[in-house]
Amino acid sequence: MDEIARIGLKTPGVERAIAIGTGGPSPLDGDVSLANAGIVYLMLNSWDKRGKDQDLQHIYDKLAAQLATLQEARTRLLIPPPIQGLGAANGFQMQVELTDGSYDFARLQKITDDIIREVNTAPEIQDAFTAFRANVPQVSLAIDRAQAATLNVDVGDVYNLLQSSLGSTYVNLFTRFGHNYTVYVQADPLHRLNTDGIKQLFVRSQSGDMVPVGALAEIKPSQGPTAISLYNLFPSATINGAPAAHFNSGQALEATESIARKIIYRQELASSGLDSPTRKR
Repeated sequence: MDEIARIGLKTPGVERAIAIGTGGPSPLDGDVSLANAGIVYLMLNSWDKRGKDQDLQHIYDKLAAQLATLQEARTRLLIPPPIQGLGAANGFQMQVELTDGSYDFARLQKITDDIIREVNTAPEIQDAFTAFRANVPQVSLAIDRAQAATLNVDVGDVYNLLQSSLGSTYVNLFTRFGHNYTVYVQADPLHRLNTDGIKQLFVRSQSGDMVPVGALAEIKPSQGPTAISLYNLFPSATINGAPAAHFNSGQALEATESIARKIIYRQELASSGLDSPTRKR
């Protein structure tokens, strides 16, 4: 984040940078806060202080070229939409949905990547990309229900403990000095740094004994999406893009949709086996 802000401040025409780092919002994921995401706002100088080559397009081109060489992060340079409130950036947006009732995010990632790869070769498209990632490192916790029953621990109590300790739980409000204060309960950061800390969290059994989570659950590394977004109640991935010069966003969106339909149709044929040489004969 510091390096991105430094690059921005060195660009002619940029007055200051505001960085929101660890746990920052991801504008391409509905502004949800992610542990490995951040955002840098670049404030430009007023028009009377900018030179000939310091218009928005020149600033964008210079920043994009420099950020492309950054190895530590995946970066995207977004221009605000012409009308504030209509989307996170200018250009167009399209949703790819899983309508088969499954939550196969790896398949959704593959289809989305295939669409973007082919869309970026179309003359109507300047750039298309997605913030969706289905292979982000995560931690999976599976509760041994038989062991929980043996130790007289209610499984719901374990989930409530994890929600409160690792996330947070609202308790109440209290008033003091003429102000209302909100109370949340959460485990100390030292007990949320790694899986060993999770195993040392204690849950009260029905008999009143304190049982460590490590005696009830198996914790192992896994992979999954950074954020699960739904569109029309279906799991979805968002494709963002910008039209090329001499094309409008409607033409770019129409070209993207046409390519997407062809790729999805090919995927359906492949999954059904109808595209194999044997079936064709």
